[in-house]
Amino acid sequence: MTMTMTDDQKQAALDALTREVSDALGEAWSIGTTSYGSLRIKHQTAPVYLTLTQGWRQKPDTVKVSGYTTILRDGAHSQGYYPDDLRHMDGYEPMDLEANISTKKTPEHIAADIVRRIMGDLFRLGSLAEKRHAEVTEYNDAVTDQMTRTAAALGGTVGQRYH
Repeated sequence: MTMTMTDDQKQAALDALTREVSDALGEAWSIGTTSYGSLRIKHQTAPVYLTLTQGWRQKPDTVKVSGYTTILRDGAHSQGYYPDDLRHMDGYEPMDLEANISTKKTPEHIAADIVRRIMGDLFRLGSLAEKRHAEVTEYNDAVTDQMTRTAAALGGTVGQRYH
């Protein structure tokens, strides 16, 4: 007789695996939560994190590992930079930020697969996102400064600006 797991049991098992993989990645990584309340593995100093989600129905013994940046595109939205947002920048190369990995492997082997298959591109994404964010911030500050000076010359003020 085959025992099937409930959704809560599957999530608990995935959370436990996420913690074990975080430990296997080393001290530079820690557990956090996403805006959706699920666990993520966040780097302590680089602006990147990983999520582990259940594999496809056709591949129930896999976990999908995805890499993201923690740098937000703007203050009003919580969406980070994706490779397509950075395609125009110097140093851009296509990135592979996802991998399906067997859950039959040990957490140490899963961590090694993550390092081998995702980590280089993930840190490159974080670096490009930091550079792009600095460019956007500098531009937005210059626009706000110009608006403030123009409004002052006309005897007015500038309201809150959303970029």
